[in-house]
Amino acid sequence: MKMMRTKAEVLDHLRKIGYHKPGFRIAVEALIFTPEGKILLQKRGPHSRDEIGKLEGVGGSLGDREDLLQELREEIDQELSAQAVGLEIVVDRLFEIRQVEFYEQDHGLQNWVIVSFLCRIKKGKPEIGEPGKTESLHEFTLSELQKKEEDELSKSTIGARRTYQDRYGNRPYYEVLEEGEE
Repeated sequence: MKMMRTKAEVLDHLRKIGYHKPGFRIAVEALIFTPEGKILLQKRGPHSRDEIGKLEGVGGSLGDREDLLQELREEIDQELSAQAVGLEIVVDRLFEIRQVEFYEQDHGLQNWVIVSFLCRIKKGKPEIGEPGKTESLHEFTLSELQKKEEDELSKSTIGARRTYQDRYGNRPYYEVLEEGEE
């Protein structure tokens, strides 16, 4: 899948595949890999609006914004204190666009479209930037992630885990050539 940078590109993609759920919202997500090839996930804290206590990637709602990567970088900065701790994250490629439904506190069942990117830590160590929204940070090997029970993972992470396993197995994505790469 080619890199998408704007909300307009995502909406065009959704039109082309016939996605038409009413009232859906778009979120960006960073699936971040450490230099050791582990995936970094956050455990959602008590002040999160949904999926409290579940493990998932870094990200959040796109809202009215147009630039996916700008919003992704802002989410990384907010959630991992990137600027404050000198953390550098490289956004390598678009991973997938997936639809997720889950219950949000006080709002019932919600429809989200997650625009997920594969990323790497280039420099630094992440720290919790929003203590109420993030309870803790965890690094897992891909084998460890595959062994996690679904009730420990957000609905989005369950979907990402399945797609990742099918596409890359238990290897970091940057060790596996994509179609068309040499």
